[in-house]
Amino acid sequence: MRKYDYEYPDYTAELDKLNSFPKGSAEYVDELPRVLKRIIEKHRFNAEHTKALHNRYKVMDDAVPIFKRKPRFPNSVAPINHKVNNDFFGEIVDFFTGCFGGLKYAYSDTDESKRETGDIGRAAKCLSDFVTENTMRDKDNEVKKLASICGYVGRLMYHDRNGRERVAIIPAYQVAVLSEDELTSPLYGLRYYKTKKYDGKTEIVADPIVVVGKDEEMRGFDSFGQESHGAVVIVGQGNAE
Repeated sequence: MRKYDYEYPDYTAELDKLNSFPKGSAEYVDELPRVLKRIIEKHRFNAEHTKALHNRYKVMDDAVPIFKRKPRFPNSVAPINHKVNNDFFGEIVDFFTGCFGGLKYAYSDTDESKRETGDIGRAAKCLSDFVTENTMRDKDNEVKKLASICGYVGRLMYHDRNGRERVAIIPAYQVAVLSEDELTSPLYGLRYYKTKKYDGKTEIVADPIVVVGKDEEMRGFDSFGQESHGAVVIVGQGNAE
């Protein structure tokens, strides 16, 4: 049965807080980890739900309800097997991805000024290299599949160590999108995940929030208040079981 907690949370209060203090100020350094923790806490139930849906698609043993059934008449010579399943969930997703979502995404440069300067050929090559190096055709299909399972999915755009533009797919249970109306019009995005340290302890780590569609970027700060271009550790969870 679907619960209200599974619905995507309302981040109006967090949006107001993020917009209320100047970036880089002392208040920003103090409040950002608290705001990130609130975002993660609000997203927890939705993340658990989308994670369960993802595991259901993968037919994990503990994620398919029918696998938990006990056979009827277990003491009979030939007990009825009530665990035989037909994966309608996976069929629907795969059918949608392969049929309705079968059209390829088109990547093109719409900057008409490049035609006047003669840079259209160079721009087309850069775009073609980007699509090829990131295997965008495969990633596009994976995005369609994950979105049909969980309702939405994230893409992480970043530069690798050689300065090349790269793309990674972020599942719904690892990304929170903050917007005023729809997820397709985000103002902020947050990726968070659990990581296990060498000593066996686990931590919840949040990547810096990026202001989508603006020139500035909200960066994380470490425990000493110094700007960090990596991630922010939100909470340590002790020893992993």
